[in-house]
Amino acid sequence: MERISRQKRTRDTVKAWTLLAPSLIFMAMFTFYPFVKTFVLSFYKKKLSTPAAVFNGIENYVRAFRDPGFARSVENTLVFCAVVIPASLILGLLFACLLNRKTPGRTAFRAMIFYPNISPMVGFYLVWMYLLASEIGYINRIFELIGLPTHNWLGDSATVLYALAVIYIWQQAGYMMLFYLSGLQNIDASYYEAATLDGANEWQKFRSITFPLLMPTTVFTVTLSISNAVQVVDSIAILTRGGPNNASSMVMYYIYNMSFGKFDYGMAATYSVLLMIVVLTVICLQNFGLDRITHYES
Repeated sequence: MERISRQKRTRDTVKAWTLLAPSLIFMAMFTFYPFVKTFVLSFYKKKLSTPAAVFNGIENYVRAFRDPGFARSVENTLVFCAVVIPASLILGLLFACLLNRKTPGRTAFRAMIFYPNISPMVGFYLVWMYLLASEIGYINRIFELIGLPTHNWLGDSATVLYALAVIYIWQQAGYMMLFYLSGLQNIDASYYEAATLDGANEWQKFRSITFPLLMPTTVFTVTLSISNAVQVVDSIAILTRGGPNNASSMVMYYIYNMSFGKFDYGMAATYSVLLMIVVLTVICLQNFGLDRITHYES
């Protein structure tokens, strides 16, 4: 009997690993191997003009910490994240709360808000380029009609980063809404019925029921928002190319330009490793902090 049980466990184990094998192979090829390759390359001098990679120890990391362009991109990324992460989460939660009600046309409104996430972003960025253009932009034309001064939104170092932030928030709010809608629909309606019987108003219901029970969703969306916000490349490449005066250059675009613009693969790998270490550290810290105040339903 014991031998039969042991054979069954062996068969189940083999079956489980067989089912996991495709995913593990995929992760090994497209996650673990690139990570190890990038980490190793960060200790080498490797350029397009270099016949072979030359080991130079930690020289790349020393250069990275002394690079004013990289420091500026880190500063821009921090400002960008400080603006877009809370704004996209708050708007996503607001849209989810509004569209979770049984109101006419809510399906159409959900589709409209989520639409930027399923359409070609290059086309949308070109539309935003015309909207924000200094001479022919519709936003400046509206400002003229109401008597406000016009502005070169993408050509001014003081406003370009915030213009990119507005575009990003417009795109990400619908994405965050999707997760919050899922979280709202998993909350038992009996909680709200009991709160109504106790005389609670809408704000009290949100503060005492909705928000605490959405904390697991919030932990996930914050993690996702941090990961997405530091990887912004396409909008910068299309709209500003990091200008003017590096005012819109962020870390991932700086890495992209270092790799495919200057073809300095060793330094690009170094910056990538530094970015990964910082992002993983921040995500672990925020998960540890939020997890302590998160309520998980059984």
